[in-house]
Amino acid sequence: MKNLQKQDDLPDTNEAAIIKAYFEKQLNAIEIILKKQHHKISKEDIHKLRVAVKKIKCVSALVLFCDPAFSRKKFMKWFKKIFTAAGKLRELQLEISRLKKLQFSGSLKDYPGHLRKRLKKKKHFFFSLANGRLRRKLKKRSKIIYPFFEAVNKTGINKFLEEKIREMISIIKSKNLKEKEAHKLRKILKEFYYSISIFGLKNKQFKNIAGYQELLGQWHNDVVLAGFLQKAIDTDNEGKKELRIIKDARNQISSESKQLFEKIKAGLQSIDSSLLKFESRAGMLQQPEPY
Repeated sequence: MKNLQKQDDLPDTNEAAIIKAYFEKQLNAIEIILKKQHHKISKEDIHKLRVAVKKIKCVSALVLFCDPAFSRKKFMKWFKKIFTAAGKLRELQLEISRLKKLQFSGSLKDYPGHLRKRLKKKKHFFFSLANGRLRRKLKKRSKIIYPFFEAVNKTGINKFLEEKIREMISIIKSKNLKEKEAHKLRKILKEFYYSISIFGLKNKQFKNIAGYQELLGQWHNDVVLAGFLQKAIDTDNEGKKELRIIKDARNQISSESKQLFEKIKAGLQSIDSSLLKFESRAGMLQQPEPY
């Protein structure tokens, strides 16, 4: 990319201004959370941080699509580090809260304590990263992307969205959706959904897409949780009574996961219809509105 501009000298175009403002909103959300005192960072904060990084990842994917010269891997390095650390922490938080919600934690004697010990270690690692040095790293890496916002235009955005639609439709059209395909669909759909959010393309037509991606997210959480419980069973470090209760919890969550997966398969047709309608529009991005 020739004649890169400084971040304050971006061209005054709608697309560049909108994606820049969206990116800075997510960056600011991360900064606010990381500046908090450690004991004040809540489970919701961990979730919000991960969502903000996912949205930044989506921005970087769009920018890379519009300009292949953009060094996405270098840009995302430190965002990925804190995202992964926060993910390990959130997975344990979800497991503890889910077992409590299902009323299994009261019957378990040792396993909840083991989870809390692991949670403490993950918190320690997360907080070892969540400091001023990381915030400076994120700000420094953020400068990489600013000059490339100028490459984002209506044509590039439309082509990017069309490509995501084709990827999703190819999965949806395959007979008898498999779990591996559903995981792939979940990631692409989230990237697509965040992308249309940036440029104000969300409307009533896409309510199905919003609800469907939430369904995929719930199913994914159940699959991950059932996997953790299965790992606890396989390692066989708990007492017989504990293992029996853990197996019961795993069976219940696996059953709920299967029910969600059936809903996912049943909803494919409506998502296919929504995507086809979106694809058939003449120029998906006409007059972008602020996010």
